[in-house]
Amino acid sequence: MTRLLINAQAPSGHGIDRYAREIVSNLRAKTTETIDVLRHERDGRSRREELGGIFRLNQALLGNYEVVHSLYLGFPMVKRARRRVLTIHDVIFLDHPQHFSGLARRYMQQSFARQIAWATDIVFISEHARRRTSEHFDVRSTHTHVIHHGCTPRSAQPTSFTPRLLQLGLDHRPFLFYVGTFKPWKNVPRMLEAFSQLTREFPDARLVLAGNPAANDDRETVLALARKLGSSVIIAGPVTQQELDVLYRHALSLVFPSIVEGLGLPILEAQSAGTNCITSRDSAMSEVAPHNALLVDPLSSEEIAQAMRTVLKQPKKRPEIKYSMQWPEVIDRYRSVYGI
Repeated sequence: MTRLLINAQAPSGHGIDRYAREIVSNLRAKTTETIDVLRHERDGRSRREELGGIFRLNQALLGNYEVVHSLYLGFPMVKRARRRVLTIHDVIFLDHPQHFSGLARRYMQQSFARQIAWATDIVFISEHARRRTSEHFDVRSTHTHVIHHGCTPRSAQPTSFTPRLLQLGLDHRPFLFYVGTFKPWKNVPRMLEAFSQLTREFPDARLVLAGNPAANDDRETVLALARKLGSSVIIAGPVTQQELDVLYRHALSLVFPSIVEGLGLPILEAQSAGTNCITSRDSAMSEVAPHNALLVDPLSSEEIAQAMRTVLKQPKKRPEIKYSMQWPEVIDRYRSVYGI
């Protein structure tokens, strides 16, 4: 029986963490192989999830694994494994270095180089991620694969708002929805600027911002702009999976005009809920956006505002639910990479 070690030590509450959780849960559902999983808990320790006990890095280094898959940059780099798989999500720190300190860039560049040299196989989450990584690193000696994230089918029928969402002020009035961090490349200030152009024309419309704060983000700028727009903007903060599903189902549209993304998981989530999507025509977003998405120049608040206006003028029109690959299909592709 094959033994796998999945290094799922990803930033908690962010898109990469959701990706890691989906990979682990769906892989366990599809295989009988022994799977050990490294995760960071809030107390900073790593645990082996299925046993509930502490699973230390030195145990991973000494373990006899046929396959090791790192879902995010990190250690351990077990060299004895037959297949050593690395997932690369993006190289934003090199494509947009102005948003990172010199120390952070050097550390990440060195980590990328070491792990690319360690890997027998690299999985890129988009063709864009593979293309941009190849511009900065030599990956020619490694087997490379492009595997998009999967999506979980969601009912398009709206369910009731949770008590917390009701307390935030969500009700029958139409709203646009963003989920993610406030990192500079997420372009949230420009999205707010675009929305501000519509508040007189659509006085009942609101913009809901959900997600976890991140270090060195535009949070203060976003909060200042949101205060100027008053009750038209709702800062939902971190949301549960149940709340996220409810928000997708009730929203007129996802608004996701990032300047750059490795993939754009919310785009897939919006598709699976039958929710309209406004996103950028740049980077990987146009690669995964549905055919009926409204694609915009992320640097133009006027284009973003016009796309919002289009959705707000036809609030009852929802796109047909169309899935990209679902997670079980994605896991089949990963199992092929693992050779199991």
